[in-house]
Amino acid sequence: LDLTEEQKARMKAIREETKGLLEKAKTREEKGKILRESFSKAGEVLTDEQRRKLKELIKRQRRQHDPLAGLDLTTEQKKQVEAIRKEMREKMANVKDHEARLAIHKKMREKIGQVLTDEQKQQLRENIAKRRYSRMAAFKDLDLTEEQKARMKAIREETKGLLEKARTREEKRKIFRDSAKEINEILTDDQRKKLDELLEHRRRANDPLAGLNLTKEQREQIEGIRKEMREKMDGAKDREARRAIHKEMREKIGQVLTEDQRTRLRKKMHKFRQGRRRRHPGKEAPGGPGIPEE
Repeated sequence: LDLTEEQKARMKAIREETKGLLEKAKTREEKGKILRESFSKAGEVLTDEQRRKLKELIKRQRRQHDPLAGLDLTTEQKKQVEAIRKEMREKMANVKDHEARLAIHKKMREKIGQVLTDEQKQQLRENIAKRRYSRMAAFKDLDLTEEQKARMKAIREETKGLLEKARTREEKRKIFRDSAKEINEILTDDQRKKLDELLEHRRRANDPLAGLNLTKEQREQIEGIRKEMREKMDGAKDREARRAIHKEMREKIGQVLTEDQRTRLRKKMHKFRQGRRRRHPGKEAPGGPGIPEE
């Protein structure tokens, strides 16, 4: 938004005030009221042009985080989904009980499901799984103690600072490995086991080969190809070498798949690249069939 120094200072003061109020808030309603007032104050700091630009950015962000994005909805489906969501918002506005809100969400999911095709429903399930099992979401499921949360926060802040100074891909990978090792030492054996399970679920959800109904033999062949890729990538020194390895692995995996599976995979990768271009304009989408970035 190209904020002036004065605007930045006022925004910082609003954030700090909001953070303090949220820490004291007891209920969902109190937190909602605090956030609404905070947004209102922040809006008063901005110029008309900045407010217009902010609305556009928020609208774009909302589309990017929409689990229905990339489902190739028809015009009629979009109209039906928007009507269902509007109905949900109207009902939610007057509901304060948590169980009642969950019931409304469930009803809306069922209605939206009736609008979608079987293929779209499968893609939607995969999209939701990707969001649900992000690494941070996984940590929230580990029942961390207050001491663990504090140490985790310190590690994240330290890691963020180191990443900002890192120049190369190798430096960043080392920082991530060291950070993961520190986090691992904080957890109990049970928490480490549960985290491994959650991250494995996330890895499967992000796998572009998910949903292709691979046979046992195909899965074993692809796992062998991926293992070979990881070993080669460890010795790759530059970007061009890594790209050549990715290309070789894409070709090998393509030879394992049937024509129907290749067609479905191309469609999924096309949607993935479209989504990435929306999130990161100007950047080329990396990876390829069955080869998520490490």
